Amino acid sequence: MALRYARKAVEMEPLDEDANRELMIVLHLAGRRAEALAQFEILRQLLRRELDVSPSQATLQAWLHIRSHPNAERSESAPIGLADRASSTRSESIPLVGRADLASDLFRSIEDAARGSGGAAVISGEAGIGKTKFVEFVVAEAGLRGFDVLYGQCPDLQNPRPYQVFVQALWQRICESLRVEGTAPPLNVLLNALVSDSLPKNSAHPTGASSIASDSAMIVEAFLSLLNGRDSPRPILLVLEDIHRIDRASANLLITLLGRLSKQRLFVLATIRSDESEGRSIISQLIAGGAREVQIQPLTEGEVGKLLRLALNSSSVARPVINYLWERSGGVPLFALEFLRYLQAEGMIASTPEGHWLLSKEMKAVEASGEIPSRVQEIIRRRIESLDPAAKRVLLTASVSSNEVHFEVLKELVGISEESFVDTIDRLVGLRFFRQTERGYQFSHELVRLVATAIVGKAYLRVMHGRAGRLLERREPWRSEELAWHFEMAGEAENALGYAEESGDKARSVHANADAAAWYSRALKFHDESHSGTAQYLRVRARILQKRQEVLDLLGDRDKQAADIAAIQTIAQQLGDRRLLAESLNLRGNLLIRLNASGDALKCARLARRYFRKIGDVGGVARSHETAGLAYDNLRRYSPASAEFDRAQEMFRRAGDKAGEARSLSHIGLCLYYSSRLVAALKCFDRAEGLLETLGDRRNLAMLCVRKGMLHRFAGQLETSQSLILRGVSVFQEIGDRIGEARALNHLAATHASMGLLRDAVRECETALSVARQAGDVRALVMILNNSAVAVHRLTGGLSRAQRYVCEALRLVSEAGNVENSATYEDSMAA
Repeated sequence: MALRYARKAVEMEPLDEDANRELMIVLHLAGRRAEALAQFEILRQLLRRELDVSPSQATLQAWLHIRSHPNAERSESAPIGLADRASSTRSESIPLVGRADLASDLFRSIEDAARGSGGAAVISGEAGIGKTKFVEFVVAEAGLRGFDVLYGQCPDLQNPRPYQVFVQALWQRICESLRVEGTAPPLNVLLNALVSDSLPKNSAHPTGASSIASDSAMIVEAFLSLLNGRDSPRPILLVLEDIHRIDRASANLLITLLGRLSKQRLFVLATIRSDESEGRSIISQLIAGGAREVQIQPLTEGEVGKLLRLALNSSSVARPVINYLWERSGGVPLFALEFLRYLQAEGMIASTPEGHWLLSKEMKAVEASGEIPSRVQEIIRRRIESLDPAAKRVLLTASVSSNEVHFEVLKELVGISEESFVDTIDRLVGLRFFRQTERGYQFSHELVRLVATAIVGKAYLRVMHGRAGRLLERREPWRSEELAWHFEMAGEAENALGYAEESGDKARSVHANADAAAWYSRALKFHDESHSGTAQYLRVRARILQKRQEVLDLLGDRDKQAADIAAIQTIAQQLGDRRLLAESLNLRGNLLIRLNASGDALKCARLARRYFRKIGDVGGVARSHETAGLAYDNLRRYSPASAEFDRAQEMFRRAGDKAGEARSLSHIGLCLYYSSRLVAALKCFDRAEGLLETLGDRRNLAMLCVRKGMLHRFAGQLETSQSLILRGVSVFQEIGDRIGEARALNHLAATHASMGLLRDAVRECETALSVARQAGDVRALVMILNNSAVAVHRLTGGLSRAQRYVCEALRLVSEAGNVENSATYEDSMAA
């Protein structure tokens, strides 16, 4: 856009030097250096031919700058060679990213200064945010626009010499002033005194300067005379970096200078770390003096992506790479690039031959290690070490917190008065170590907490985690997740065990099944660390395994579910516990049904029933009848299936298990539906629905909605069918039952196909198939393949796909070795 307008301006006024110079600058910044130099040559020849003059000093300056900077930035879409891909990710060679709007706004003020209306801006931001990079960009473009750039940086010293930053910025002008004949004695003497340590001894310079130099007013006026933009042939850009380290004398001089800018061709640009203790105070003084603050914010995820593509010299970086580095860096450019270098060095990201960058398989090891690049650690460590003792103590103690820093718990851990504690916390918030939340405080970035924990050491952390856990246990015992973490870090595995299991139960209650599985896994780990192989140890382990296999069933992780059931069966045999053994056999039977091994499932159900009868467990016997009925249903033997469900219903009623009774009624209704006895099926469904609504059993209610939807579709009531199945899909999605959702989507597809919504039907079929394949639920896959072929793809004209799906279903049925009647699938193939 800028290039197009610049070219248009030159076309309208070919002899306008300002327009030509602007075009040269834009071309250079776009990485088209050769074109920028060629444009200067066109202008030079045109001026000589038409006006017999040479280009102005400003245009020559721009040309010299472009000629001396061959490594101009490359546009992101430029072609990439193999050599480029192998180049390092040095931040010095990477163009500015995500700051274009800030730069444009700032340049409007700088251009005003060139016209005699001086100004000032202070660039603020945390360490690594890109203040220096931003200033480098501004300085380069200001130089191209004809500004005389004066640069000074505050030294990182405990007691720097007064005015050192101004001496550095004005060094060339100071030397010129001292050598000019007839220089006014006060200026000569004062400047000679200020730089006497750096200049060679010269007898021509008067002695006794130290007494005069003590007059700060004279020094200030001497410096200001050197910065008089009105007497300069070119406008001045004065850059003062790192003024959070500025000495008092230089600060007073800067404030005085700000008050005299209005009629000057001078712009003052300062940078400051807003996260340093003195930063906010200095910023407030500068704003009061007339400067404006330009805050450099962290990059967005998209901007981090652009930064990485430029750093890697690749137009293709995988989204997981971008997301990981954005989250780890918090959008701080320096941190993002340091993490990128670290991942490259460790081989955690790799490039394909086409230049596409991907996460490698070893990435999980890096995530687990929580390692931080040394340069990032050093920056954060220096910030922490610069704190006063009270603030440092609070910050390091707070590092035992996981996410939220609880005010009362932290106050007790630190052990200082409430007034001192509140004052210290406020300082840490002001310095951006903490940010305030509704419930307390959080570290501004996880990296701060990680570096703080590295500073305090493991022994101290272990003790503090134990204390924090007991304090939180007294105050907020419902915070099971944090309590489990504190006791884990304290090495108190037995305490961590109970809270980890409780956290799994909480996650399960809100259908966060993956989180529940993770918490149960941690509970098992703590259990192994804190108990020996006693009978009580084995019973607790079996209980947690049972919970975990239930959520794994919902997640469709059949391999891990099978391992858990096998572990439960082993424990039952070790304990000689017939009830636990029967439960494990019944669980195994249900899993085998999922895997389409219905014949083996029947054997497990019968064996479980025998054990349940021996111990007089009526509910267990009912569950084994239910499992046997489901196995017969899979084998499409509806008469024995219905008989098993009838027995299960009766025994569930005797045991007072209303949930089991409702499930049995739902199963009986399905068998009646398969027998085309729709009225009787609907009555069973309605009775089951009444019981389930009383119990609030959402999962079985969702399954019942789908079955009623199937019945209404068969009866030609398509709108009702769609509504019922959609309700089921919604509930399955909410509770995280992936297989239930896949089955429901498949039936919804059949209804939509009957309604003529063929595009929706095809999409729903493919989604259901994908879920079933990922979950390894063979029985669901067989059903979905067959239904998709007959009810959807046959109607849409996708006959070859329908044939392929039926063939796959027949193969799976054959591989299972069951006695299932294959006539249904053969009929599908014929259709």
